[in-house]
Amino acid sequence: MQETMTRRDFIKIAGVSAGVLMTNMFHIASAAPNLDIRGLFSTYKLHNGIEFPIFGFGAFSKILGNDNDKNAETVLYSLKLGYKHISVYQTERAVGEAIVQSGILRNEIFISLQLGDVANDDEVIEKFNESLAKLKTTYVDLLIMRFPKSKQMNDDIVQRYVNTWETIEKLYQEGRVKAIGVSNLQLEYFDNFLSQCATKPMVNYVGFNPYHYDERLMELCRNKKIAIATYAPLANGKDLLYEPIITKIAEKYDKSPAQIVMRWNLQKGFATMLGSSDSQMIEENSKIFDFNLDQRDMKAITKVKKSLAPKTRKI
Repeated sequence: MQETMTRRDFIKIAGVSAGVLMTNMFHIASAAPNLDIRGLFSTYKLHNGIEFPIFGFGAFSKILGNDNDKNAETVLYSLKLGYKHISVYQTERAVGEAIVQSGILRNEIFISLQLGDVANDDEVIEKFNESLAKLKTTYVDLLIMRFPKSKQMNDDIVQRYVNTWETIEKLYQEGRVKAIGVSNLQLEYFDNFLSQCATKPMVNYVGFNPYHYDERLMELCRNKKIAIATYAPLANGKDLLYEPIITKIAEKYDKSPAQIVMRWNLQKGFATMLGSSDSQMIEENSKIFDFNLDQRDMKAITKVKKSLAPKTRKI
């Protein structure tokens, strides 16, 4: 005899099913992007369809210094090792010379360019044109607008940067830029800025590492389909690499602490940029694709932040 389902049973089953569905949807929304982390050529598709290399060389003047010839040699070395993504800040001339010397076709290299502080629309165009000339190219793959550090931010400054963003959008519409993004766009100003954008950023460059990250910002970027890129994966480059849990995990995988932290960044779903003027370090940094951190180790590294005194949490 076939059993008849009561209304109460139906509601109970439907409620359980809905709960399971909502739980699964939450996990899907919270999960890191499904990055194919196989090598220096690995990419993440941005929301406009552009393939964004998830690991790159950070050609930042603060790290490399101001010796143009030496910087060109450093960038050239990274290209010869197989780096496909060069993130540029105040080193345009050196990067342009390195690309020419490498003999690599322009369309095989992804160039991210970060603009410094600009006062008005004319200055954006002027600095952009100057950068293109130094880079010896007619376009950049990603143009980044840098926000001030959070302590220097307020709503009036956000509005000024909205005006700058409109000029950057024009460069994107003209095809002189393949993708556009921001740097240091923090949680408290995120919605205000995005609500005034005709084109939302494809990338948000932020200082993320086990000492310093904001889960809420990560989640917001993922929900908006904005890729996260980190320019400070090793924090201050000192304390983090001596954390006992990180050194222990490094021994387990026969890797350096720096390699462990960078792998953590990638598996968290962050595109990772790291610069160095040391050729040995540049090569070592690129060797993070032949192992995979298990979930226990990923969670252990994530917990490093929670055990840290607030005054020592440095980017």
